[in-house]
Amino acid sequence: ILSVPILAAVILPLVASAPAIQAIAPHCVWKARFGRECPACGMTTAFLHIGRGAWRAASASNTAGIPLYAVFLFNSFLWLRPAVRFTRFRLTRFIHVHI
Repeated sequence: ILSVPILAAVILPLVASAPAIQAIAPHCVWKARFGRECPACGMTTAFLHIGRGAWRAASASNTAGIPLYAVFLFNSFLWLRPAVRFTRFRLTRFIHVHI
């Protein structure tokens, strides 16, 4: 269930504009309540920079952004691999049965 939002976090920075993503990104409750940044502050900006290939800017936004994006990307591949394999199996089976 968590793989769907993680996949969205990996794909959205590649296809959507920065203002569109920042409009739907949650605001930091920690920063509003305590007046200082939480460990995840700057993560959205880091992911946007990664999506555009700006690695230094991503690291400057949040140093955990690049490793976390890599983990999300790996998780997305693990999640999508069985789905693609299952679809390919069903398609191959359909072709053999109906042709």
